[in-house]
Amino acid sequence: MLAAVVLAGHGFDVMQLRSRWATTFPVIIGVLAIACWGVGTWIESSGQTPDGIWGGLLSSTATTGRRIEEIYEWPMSAYGDPKFIGATAAHAGNATRQTAYVLAIAATLLAVSRYKPDARYGVLLLVIVEMWMFAGDNWSTCTATPTRTPAAWEPALAQLPADQRVLITYMGAGDFTTFRGQDAAWGYDSCGTLRWAQMMFASQGYSPDQASQYFDVRQPNLPVFQLTRCGLMLTTEPNALVIPVPRPMAVAQLVGTARVISQRDEVLKVITDPSFNPRREVVLDSSPAVPLSGQSDCGTATAQRVNTDEWRIHADVKSAAILLVTEPYSRGWRAESATPSGPRTYDITPADWAMQGIALSAGSHDIRLYFEPTGFRVGRWVTLASLIGYAAVSGLIFCRERRSDAPN
Repeated sequence: MLAAVVLAGHGFDVMQLRSRWATTFPVIIGVLAIACWGVGTWIESSGQTPDGIWGGLLSSTATTGRRIEEIYEWPMSAYGDPKFIGATAAHAGNATRQTAYVLAIAATLLAVSRYKPDARYGVLLLVIVEMWMFAGDNWSTCTATPTRTPAAWEPALAQLPADQRVLITYMGAGDFTTFRGQDAAWGYDSCGTLRWAQMMFASQGYSPDQASQYFDVRQPNLPVFQLTRCGLMLTTEPNALVIPVPRPMAVAQLVGTARVISQRDEVLKVITDPSFNPRREVVLDSSPAVPLSGQSDCGTATAQRVNTDEWRIHADVKSAAILLVTEPYSRGWRAESATPSGPRTYDITPADWAMQGIALSAGSHDIRLYFEPTGFRVGRWVTLASLIGYAAVSGLIFCRERRSDAPN
């Protein structure tokens, strides 16, 4: 792919006409092939020991990813497992050596094309073959027929309110709710938010340190399931195919009492306790910006979904409270006033470990809650700058060619 990108940018004909490029470029691609082969071999050999460079790189990457992106992939303990390190090193080494093979073939074709020009079109064929091998099993569409599931699920799902989630215990039907356009409390996703995964694991008696995409439900945990807006738990057990979860939370709710606990395990211990009432009390990582009233009736809040990344929330607050939003907490979420008269921004803090909390003073609040991580903002400006640069360079090239074609 690297060779194809460079060739597409520079042009086959230009390289063929310029003898310097016809000689130099195949050498460059050949050197890259040798380098990729060496790197692939080194990666595989360095993964033989847990304390090797590859193991350290895996661990540091996972730690950084969890700190910056707040996502989970594999439990942190896996990054110290010799079998896991060896398997990932072997896979990465093989993939890098496959790149070396492709580059070597591309270099050979380019070298031959110096004497037989038609050989250069073999590079295009190579790109097609490589893309088919890489993405042949991935399609832009898939069958609309979901995994075969118990018939009892259908009527229960048909009656489920749109803002409630479903928890399916059968891993083989992890994407079932996607086919139906419904939200799930858990799915087959390798990049969910870490806090959410830790909360779900703790609710089933597992250590939050083991949080990953692989999750077995042992029993309902009422406080946590209510927090996740889970209205139904669906299983494949003949005697318990559909388990309703009583009184799931709304998307937005005002809570007048807060408990401040900074330690993760202590927070999870509190919210997974069957006696915990998430409608009466919220657990925060730090003290709220607004002193809370402690009242049980602090007003009303309603939420309307705009799209997958945005909510509009209206809150009529009688006395200072925490607006508890039962969406996964992430630093990418932002809140601002939907009207010119309101505060410009609102601070979002973790609430009940995995949810979102916004401290509100008494009064009426119209809030626009939207997901826009820093990486997206940076990428947007980089894309804009790239487009401007591309347009500027294209304009310069066009003007220069016009001048060169003009009669003297």
